[in-house]
Amino acid sequence: MEDLTGIRDRMTVQKAQRRRQHSGAFYQLRSFIAYKARLAGIPMVFVDPRNTSRTCPHCGLIDKRNRLDQAHFRCIGWRFAGPADTIAAGNVARRAAVNPPNAGSAVVQTPASPIL
Repeated sequence: MEDLTGIRDRMTVQKAQRRRQHSGAFYQLRSFIAYKARLAGIPMVFVDPRNTSRTCPHCGLIDKRNRLDQAHFRCIGWRFAGPADTIAAGNVARRAAVNPPNAGSAVVQTPASPIL
């Protein structure tokens, strides 16, 4: 999941759009997702979202020109193309690279009994 800490400070919008843009309840959404993830036993990992929408998932090239517009991505080096949001979400998932816990292989350790 993207770490959205400080997102309001990083966003620049026109004065007429500020109220709409800054009314998102990011912390509340994060809390809801964290709650549901805990119930399902899914670990949450937060990653830096920087350049996730500009990075080619195939060759790793990071360039502003990869992002044609808000909705489209096309790598200038490898020519890989797709929906920009889908590419960015995949890059976020790869950055997290979490190995899910394997409950079947858990080893239960008991405290050592004192010798009498």
